[in-house]
Amino acid sequence: MADTLVMDVQLDVDASAGEFAELTYRWIDEMSVGIRPQVRAALAGQLAKLPASGEPGTPFGVLGVTRGYRETTRNCSTAGLQWLRTELGKGQPSRADLWCGVHDEHGARRWQSLVLDVTHDADESPGWLALSGNPLVSSFVDPVAGLDEQRLWLEALFTFADRVNPGFGHISLYYDGGTTALEGAVPTTMPFAARYREYALNECRRYLRGYSWVTIVPEELLPRVGGVSRLRDSGAFTQVRPLTGGGVWLQATDDYREFDDVALGRVFEAVAPALRPGLPRDLGRPMHGKNPSRVVLRDAAELGAE
Repeated sequence: MADTLVMDVQLDVDASAGEFAELTYRWIDEMSVGIRPQVRAALAGQLAKLPASGEPGTPFGVLGVTRGYRETTRNCSTAGLQWLRTELGKGQPSRADLWCGVHDEHGARRWQSLVLDVTHDADESPGWLALSGNPLVSSFVDPVAGLDEQRLWLEALFTFADRVNPGFGHISLYYDGGTTALEGAVPTTMPFAARYREYALNECRRYLRGYSWVTIVPEELLPRVGGVSRLRDSGAFTQVRPLTGGGVWLQATDDYREFDDVALGRVFEAVAPALRPGLPRDLGRPMHGKNPSRVVLRDAAELGAE
């Protein structure tokens, strides 16, 4: 999805502050309040059942829970959120999500303003939750509102991540299946855990999955990158913020629009010892509708990765 970012956090329940259902609910509830408080307030008093249409220009929010091939939806109102909590209490679904936007001139649900989801792969990474959001690049680089939009997402993500113990997290361009740029570029001879998110989750406390504008390094990997002091001294980050629950928040530039290839290279060099060794491939120009591969074409082993 070109022009789309991914805000991603991975939590293994045994090491994180909560259970599957509670963490899933909190992600959807707390992140939506933090990023789109006006939408949440406008929908609060509505029924749980989704209306077929709405007044042009008014906001909507669709909650979804997927079990098997069946998705059930409700309105993102107070009653709808109560339904979500009840559904999650029946056992963790494969996916729970929220989509917010604005009704178009015909009253149909159209434009995206917020997308949040939580996925659980019971087969490949049963102990993990992948919590994601998808801001638009265009909203981050808007010359008028870009910085304010960035701050909304950054503050909401940091507040959430600070209270848990993430195995990994980032804000990056979106790549197929939620893989990182690094996972999408490593040779196909590498193991699945180096190439696909659903497998990589199991090893993200052993190898850092990637690096981008914002990168959350888990506490287990901090010694490999020299600790908080070395990260601060590296000059690669404008923010190095230890997380109360464990790990550290790294932000390369204060403004996403300043995150160029030079900044990316500095981040790579700072975190390389925590990455999985291997030389990424040059993927060349992206196919239509795909984001460019933002990865440094160097083997992390050069800088101490093992």
